[in-house]
Amino acid sequence: MVRLGVRPGTARALDVSDWRDGWLMIAKAAKGGNANAEIRGTKTARVCRLPIAEIAPDLEDWLQAHVRPADLLRGRVPLFQNPAAHNDEKRWLHTALDRNWAAACKTVGVKVGLYEGTKHSLGTALVSDGVDERVVQKLFGHADVRSTRRYVVLSDQGMIDASKRRRDS
Repeated sequence: MVRLGVRPGTARALDVSDWRDGWLMIAKAAKGGNANAEIRGTKTARVCRLPIAEIAPDLEDWLQAHVRPADLLRGRVPLFQNPAAHNDEKRWLHTALDRNWAAACKTVGVKVGLYEGTKHSLGTALVSDGVDERVVQKLFGHADVRSTRRYVVLSDQGMIDASKRRRDS
């Protein structure tokens, strides 16, 4: 979720069939936190293709190592399976993602929510790294760039850098 900038509900809904030839097709999301949550179109109803072989090659390698070839031929097999799930489908529940995220954050000594730590952090990092906001807009599947701008938090370093550029010009 962090590396691809996808919402938790979107990650939960991804199936093995959504990953093909190094690309991940984002077209649906889980519409609730429980095991029986309906899976339908994304929040924006837009389809987005992400080149994971290019933007997250280690994730692509992980998928190649962990996705069983037989699952590629089946229908709704979760791409990211919860090994602790007690249902047959092994799809992550929102509460399970929250618990695992919180535990990971505690391990590294930070406190940030799941949603803010995934999509928001990636958007902020990309813009801080100089990625054009229109590229971030397309990556996030936003129809309007104003939606993308909400993710951008100006860092202290960004203000310092801007001030230096103005002073030096």
